[in-house]
Amino acid sequence: MNFFSRRRTPVFAPIPNAPMPEKLRITARRFFFYATTLPTATVTPPLRVVPVTGDGRCLYRAIAKNLASSDGRRLSEHLERADADALRDIAWREICIDRRKEFRSRQVVEGSLSAYCANMRNPRFYAGEAEMLALADVLRRPIMVYLRTTQGQLRNIVTYGEKYGKGKRSTRRTIRVLYINGNHYDALLPR
Repeated sequence: MNFFSRRRTPVFAPIPNAPMPEKLRITARRFFFYATTLPTATVTPPLRVVPVTGDGRCLYRAIAKNLASSDGRRLSEHLERADADALRDIAWREICIDRRKEFRSRQVVEGSLSAYCANMRNPRFYAGEAEMLALADVLRRPIMVYLRTTQGQLRNIVTYGEKYGKGKRSTRRTIRVLYINGNHYDALLPR
């Protein structure tokens, strides 16, 4: 029996009295389901949490920090924001143009895909599952999402693009993000 089966409250809690868009509510429920139904966490390499700005680009910023780290680059605030915006554009193109029929049939997006695509153009619109599915395929890298347990450990709750995680270089190429408070992502980088 792991600690998730004994807990009655979620591993993460939304910010009190803060409105949570429907998309985030659904994503939070989905991640909580993964966290409570998966077996105990697997061993992960030593990781450090690298905070990112919470401006609606946090997932894209976390991915940009991972990509820069694996390439041995440092990102200034300006470059991080530019990379995050470029990743948003890539995800939008993949979801709303190139693979629109696929995303509509897989029902990854709640509600109208047209409305979702219009919202994706807004830099303050949060990214989530659909964007991670798209970016894992475009970047050809797995994207692993973690939660922090009550004991402070990191637990992988879902991996997008697992098929890209095979081979010798897969650990270095894996993108890892930490899901926090039901509406924010930070980067997880090797120590």
